[in-house]
Order: sequence, then C-alpha cells, then structure tokens
Amino acid sequence: MASSDSTGVHILTKRLVTLLLFLALLAVPGASQSPRPRADEKEKSPLEISATQFPTEQGDSVRTMIFTQIPMDRIVFVKSETDFLAAYELSVFAVNKEDMVRGTRIWREEVIESEFKNTQSKDKYHISNTEIVLAPGEYELVASLVDADNRKRYTTREKLSVTAFPLDQLTVGDALILSKRPGATAQLGDLFPYVGNRIADSADSFYVYYVVRNPGGTTLQVPLEYTLGTKDDTTAATSRSVITLEGVLSPQVLSLSTSELKGREYELKLKLPLEAEELQIIVPIYVTWAGFTGLIDDLEEAIEQARYVATRAQLQQMRKAPIEGKREAFLAFWRGLDPTPETPRNEIMDQYYKRVAYANAHFRSFQAGWETDMGMVHIIYGPPDDIERHPFDVYQKPYQIWYYYDKGWQFVFVDINMFGDYRLVSPLYPGRSF
Repeated sequence: MASSDSTGVHILTKRLVTLLLFLALLAVPGASQSPRPRADEKEKSPLEISATQFPTEQGDSVRTMIFTQIPMDRIVFVKSETDFLAAYELSVFAVNKEDMVRGTRIWREEVIESEFKNTQSKDKYHISNTEIVLAPGEYELVASLVDADNRKRYTTREKLSVTAFPLDQLTVGDALILSKRPGATAQLGDLFPYVGNRIADSADSFYVYYVVRNPGGTTLQVPLEYTLGTKDDTTAATSRSVITLEGVLSPQVLSLSTSELKGREYELKLKLPLEAEELQIIVPIYVTWAGFTGLIDDLEEAIEQARYVATRAQLQQMRKAPIEGKREAFLAFWRGLDPTPETPRNEIMDQYYKRVAYANAHFRSFQAGWETDMGMVHIIYGPPDDIERHPFDVYQKPYQIWYYYDKGWQFVFVDINMFGDYRLVSPLYPGRSF
C-alpha cells in the first residue's frame, strides 16, 4: 500500500500539472486568437475543400462538384444598419500531373448574418460550391480564399483521382451527405453538404444524395440495399428497398436517422444488386458529438490521453462510469477546465487534443506518440520555441534540447536505446522540487 506521503506527492504533482497545463494552454490560443507559430508546428489552413464526382449524360467526362468551407470567425464581418456583412473571393484550379491547369473557377461570395455571435463562431461555417467537368485522370485541386476586407489569404490543396464511368451499363456516382432533403427540382449547385461528411449528433437525420446513370434512359425498378456500420463492423442500420430510375441521369435521396448513432466513425455501404453486376458506394461518415472537439475519435482512448491533466481519482471516475454515462463524465471533467463556459466551444479541450494529435503524428516510437516523453512534454507545455538536435555527435548518444525561451526552460531528451525512443533526462517541472 502506498504511504500517505507518496499519495500526497502524487496529488500535489497532479495538481501542479493541471495548473501548468491550464496556464500553458490558455497562453497559446484564446477564443479569438490564432496559435503563435513555433518550432515544428504549422497552423493548418482553415479553408477546407472536398470534391464529389457525378456521371454526365455523355459518359466520357465527369462532372466534379467542388465544395469549400471556411469557419465564420476566419472572415471579416462589417456592421451594417441591420446585419453583419462579409465577402471573400474564391479561386479553384484543377491541375494535372503535368502541372497544366485543366479547369478554373473564380467567383465572389457574400455572407450576411443577423447575430454577432455567429460571426465569431468557430463551429459555424460558410460553404461555397462550384463545378468543373474533367476528363478521367489524376489532378490536384488548389483552392484559394482572399478576404475582401483585410485581403488575408487562405490556401488549401487536395488530390483528386477522376475515374471514367462505363458508357454502356448502369453506373453510380459518389454520394453527398446533406443536412436537408433537396427538392424534386434541385440542381447540384443547390446542394450544400456536410463537408468532410462530419455530422453533428444534434441533428435528427441526414440525407444521402447520389446519381445513377442509366444509358438506355428507360424507366427501371432497381433493388437497393444499404448498411451503416462502425469501423469495428458493428451494424447500426440496414435496409432493403426498390428505387425507380427515370431518364439517363436519375438523382436519388436516402434518409437516415442519427438517433442510434452512438459511435464516432461509420461506414455507409449502398448496393444496387443487379442480375449482371453489382453497383456499390462506400461512404465514410463521422458523427461529431456536441461539446466534443472534432479531434476525438475514440472516447475510451481520449479518457486515457487526459492523464497529463486529470488526477488519478478523476481518471478512475471516467473509466468506471457506465457506458451511457461515460460521455457525460468526460464532458463534466473538461467543463471544469473550460476557460469560457458560457460558449459552446471548450478551448482548452480543443488545444489539448490538438497537441495529442500532433504528438501521435510526430513522436511515435514503441508507444503511441502521446505516451512518449516528447509527446508528454509537447502536450503539457506546447511546442518549443527552438529545438537543438544532435543526431551524430562523437561518443554521444543522439539527443535533443527543447527550448522555451519565454519561460526560461529547457528539456533534454536522449535516445538511450539508439532506436529513436527519446527519453526525458531533465526535470519535467523546471525549477521545482517535491
């Protein structure tokens, strides 16, 4: 049994970690700030882009719908007499492997909001769309947004593989995940999907839009099967029905409920089992829980990853909570650290799991990146201001020194086993002893 002294040291240590982490996270980005660029960490562009391919009547080209999404707090709004107005210019280029532009769209978007809080929201987005007809091949989509007020530019890139649709048989294009059922006469340009297929669990339902190409153009009755399951093959929903195809291009809409979706990542399989062939669409779907950062995919793992800020008792409480109460126990813990509890976004949770994701991507060795010593220091203190690397010094094992100039701290990591598993050999809490 642990002594009362060791228990006291553990509690003191954990409280200190909590305080240090809290102060460190608040110092990096606030509710309306952007993270300060530091060594080995670059801010991801807030502009997102996705593309969906649909067949054309001719069949030898592909109709590519391109959607862009920008958080409302990243564009500048100006107050008018009654509303808040913003505008930005968008350009999208489709570049082939020979660096030749095969499609260009440039246009202007205007945004009107009646409530100020929406203009500052990180959780609300403005979505734009355009379309480019492309021949089959490999492309890179390059999207650039320029704010009309401050001329700030955001750029993002996405690989795109355009595949030809068969000319003489039934084919089906990609699927769009929509928040609203489209009208009977809706055109592709009228559709605004969940970019990235991320669906909030607060929504009652979502809609799957796809287009079937029937080269004969005759009216057909075709069977449809769908299965919605989790990544571990647990089935959440399944159904069989019959759809009607009319004309060469036949848009279809499938409605699905979110009420039973308790996981985070799903896979939707749409099948049209015909006599001579089987058409299939596989769509990844991500359900985002209200109050959670989008960086959390596994609740059990997220609880374990909170070890650098939670006490042993808090971890045990979250681990032992019943399945139906585990989510609320996790949120209750992070609400206790939320610097702005009056807003829907928990900034400290967001920044913490952003650091966890970075650690997993950059510090993995024999363990997950977040469990390594480098991952631990990065999560607690954030990225260093500078890194001094010594991979090949004579008579020395590889080592690194991380500098935090604004705090006057440094951490030394040594690759003790010479396998890239760097261990912390300096104190975790500089200038303090227990």
